[in-house]
Amino acid sequence: MNSEQPVAVQIAQEILQAKPDLGMSIEDLVSTLGKVVDDTDGLGSFPAYRALVCNAVMSGYNGDCVAIGHLDAHGLYVPCNHHGRTVHPTGDDVQMRIVRSSCGGGLFTELVEVYGNEHVAKGFGETNCDTLWGPNAQHQSSCNIWVHFGCWSLFHNWLDCPLSPRIGRGGKPLTLFGELYEVVGSRYERQKHARGWLPCIDYGGTLDAYMVSQYQDYILGPRKGVAHILQALEKGLRGESLIPAILEDCRFWMFLRPDDWPRAPQAGSHDHDGSTLTWNAIPQPQAAICHLPNELWPGLLQHFHLEDVFSLASTCKDLHTRILDPGTLRHVVRHAMDNVSSPLHWIVPVRTGLRAEWLAACDAMKTWLPGAANPPPPTFMQMEFAEDDLDDDEDYCPPASGTESTDEGDDGADDDGEDEAETDVDEGIIAGNITDVPAPPPSEYANDPLPPLPMFDADFPLLPFLRAYRHSDSMRARRRQWEIIKQFDVLFTNYRRDGWERGDDFLSREIPWALDDNGTYRCQCEASQPK
Repeated sequence: MNSEQPVAVQIAQEILQAKPDLGMSIEDLVSTLGKVVDDTDGLGSFPAYRALVCNAVMSGYNGDCVAIGHLDAHGLYVPCNHHGRTVHPTGDDVQMRIVRSSCGGGLFTELVEVYGNEHVAKGFGETNCDTLWGPNAQHQSSCNIWVHFGCWSLFHNWLDCPLSPRIGRGGKPLTLFGELYEVVGSRYERQKHARGWLPCIDYGGTLDAYMVSQYQDYILGPRKGVAHILQALEKGLRGESLIPAILEDCRFWMFLRPDDWPRAPQAGSHDHDGSTLTWNAIPQPQAAICHLPNELWPGLLQHFHLEDVFSLASTCKDLHTRILDPGTLRHVVRHAMDNVSSPLHWIVPVRTGLRAEWLAACDAMKTWLPGAANPPPPTFMQMEFAEDDLDDDEDYCPPASGTESTDEGDDGADDDGEDEAETDVDEGIIAGNITDVPAPPPSEYANDPLPPLPMFDADFPLLPFLRAYRHSDSMRARRRQWEIIKQFDVLFTNYRRDGWERGDDFLSREIPWALDDNGTYRCQCEASQPK
């Protein structure tokens, strides 16, 4: 396909290749599609699309970010001068700020403090985390990085590295954000673009949304095929009515917020025993796996992906009964909840750093309990992608284990209490050059114990919930984040075992350095030598 052609022409040609007898000429197709899509901001000119993005992606979602690096009083990156040569400071004493009001890329203008579950603006202060590697960089190369606050909280909870943190200067272990700073900055393949993505990470197709436009809402970039657009045209849909089909082919689910937990489709009782889930296997003699004791199934199934659990249950009636037993499923989820290595660990909300996520999950799960009130009407969920769209998952398979560029990574931090997570955040915030603003007292409920998840209630219909979970677009987006974080498992394991992948740009840990009167890091080699 010629990338120089208008996007409407490209889509029209793919449609006619898939169905030559559609009954529409190439000119008619281009004219019809050209009224909906364009080559600048995709669907951005349509109010219906913008309202959809607001409801499904941004409504009520915390957009704060975590900035990590070495910053001076003006929020700019601070390199180190080593005998006239510019090198980069290590992850020792790296700073972490919570910031907002991005001006584009990694530029932020406001500092934030966290009190329990509340994010409070503390004052204005510039923070520059733009990635400037490469020969065309107009400014000094920077190792500063930034991560969305929600992604950082998931990373902190999901990273699964069996090795201990690396030891920094003075024999102290590096913080997690100090290690991330070194992992990213010491890669042979540098970060790309000002947004700072790593070439060794498979982002699942989301980067295609940035290739044509600097804004994420160029949704046509990640498009894969025209199956849903073709179906919509065959039904006679035109104009803005084509937008849902376009979003499905563009894999819009990848950009949904990952914490919109599935609610019960209607109030009332739900099938507990899984009798509505059919299986089509031909009767056959029992396989050896059918003779496993029931008590072994929870420990075994926690190592399966959710789709694989349902696939195994569909192979024969005996396994269908054993695996989809409510008690078995409940034990499987409990095992996965306590095991960050389990492929099912992402199903439950995180315990630390995102209290609001846990509470939102509880509210959604309560709608499944018997006697629950009618759930509120859905917004974007009215446009959930067709179940056959689950096949699209095949286009996002993290690379095979054993190679950095293909392995999944995750944040295997301890599941300690909330107090520890909040301490990590608060200790990372620095004063900087800001205007102090009196902070309100923490909310009364901020430190209350987290309520138990209703999904472990004896009356909770876990099987229907997991089926809805499996087909939820928001939860598919959550799994995509899990798979991206899982790739960092390998990066952190290699880093903690072998150290920097490349260290020619970093100041050696053996060389003493300090801030001079001008706020610049300089080596103290001469000062440390005996006279």
